[in-house]
Amino acid sequence: MLVNDLGTSDYAAIRRQGSLVAYFNAGYALALRRAAKIAAWTGNPSSAGTWTTRAAALASPFNTTFWDQSTGAYVDSPSGAAVHPEDGNAFAVIAGLTSPSRTVSALNYLSRVNSRPYGNTIADNNSWDYPSVWGSNAKDRVFPFIGYFELLARFQAGLDASAIDLIRREWGFMLEHGPRLTMWEDIGPWGGGPLSADPSFDHGWSSGAAPALTSYVLGVRPTSPGFATFIVDPHPDKTVTSASGSVPTPNGDLIVKWKLVNGKPVVSVRAPAGETWTNRPAQSRQGVLQASRGSMPTARMRFIKGRAPR
Repeated sequence: MLVNDLGTSDYAAIRRQGSLVAYFNAGYALALRRAAKIAAWTGNPSSAGTWTTRAAALASPFNTTFWDQSTGAYVDSPSGAAVHPEDGNAFAVIAGLTSPSRTVSALNYLSRVNSRPYGNTIADNNSWDYPSVWGSNAKDRVFPFIGYFELLARFQAGLDASAIDLIRREWGFMLEHGPRLTMWEDIGPWGGGPLSADPSFDHGWSSGAAPALTSYVLGVRPTSPGFATFIVDPHPDKTVTSASGSVPTPNGDLIVKWKLVNGKPVVSVRAPAGETWTNRPAQSRQGVLQASRGSMPTARMRFIKGRAPR
């Protein structure tokens, strides 16, 4: 397990309670898995295997150290006051450290305890309060930077409705309350503005809803470098019945649109030459695709192979 040597020098100057931290260890596991994928792509299978094995070996000690059976969520640290944080729980899911039941339990805990009209907060109590440096009311403060990773966890777990609800509450709140159509560094307690000494209402790290909408609501994700291969896997819910978008790639724009017809997404794709839609019907250009996610209905797909739009 990694030991926290950063003190309060993380993304939000958080005064964590112990030297073992769920967020850092889950981030380490995720980094190992991403590095292994890059190593495989670049022809280094030995390193890929080593890093994959190392990441897998973290699951057991991570769950032993951080899982809190009494709440059904992960604690930030086994030392000090028990805090069940947004970052540690979200990263545990996207790093592949959780079982399916613990994934649902942890994310449901965040929905039940951390949900506010202006987003999901970073902690379930005020043990992180640090008035002289960071501020107070941790259980009512929102950091959209971490909210993005919670979106990824929810979409990856198939909890689409809750992910879309979080987008509406957190990013929708910032759009509605301005002062401009930009994303805030953080949302203060009870929906107030950023609390830093130099508050930012235009913060790049808070724009995660945009890639989440592209990757999961529109459903376009690369499966190899440079979009040489890609999948289209829409995540509709009762309130989102259509989507369209243009995704820039090295070969040109990848244009996708879909709409629900009789409860099933009908998808149209225009891919630049040199790119392959890998989860489309293999037998013909029109056919039926069995969705990779069990909760999603069978989709009828239409594939258009063409040049990049001018």
